[in-house]
Amino acid sequence: MSNPNNMSAFVNRPALGIMPPENFPEKLAESLLSVAPSGMSRVQTMACGSCSNENAYKAMFIWYRNKERGHNIPSDEDVSSCMINQVGEISFISRMYRIHMVHIV
Repeated sequence: MSNPNNMSAFVNRPALGIMPPENFPEKLAESLLSVAPSGMSRVQTMACGSCSNENAYKAMFIWYRNKERGHNIPSDEDVSSCMINQVGEISFISRMYRIHMVHIV
């Protein structure tokens, strides 16, 4: 944190795509991927702790449903019902018409 070379990363918030330094992918690989669990070769940064958790829940439910379906293409009914807060088989959190809701069909 006290390294002046990191100041632009703290100020510009490159995780949000705002003025990332040229070496941002390398910095992520050195810092985050260097301690990633075995088999994990990618990382996605988020803006805050809440959206990080919500993104993790979404990823978990998407993985679960894709595994259950045997493919990754939701039906038209799944797509139309998930954004209007209709009951699904697995729901965790939902907010009417919100992009950050976790209601996976």
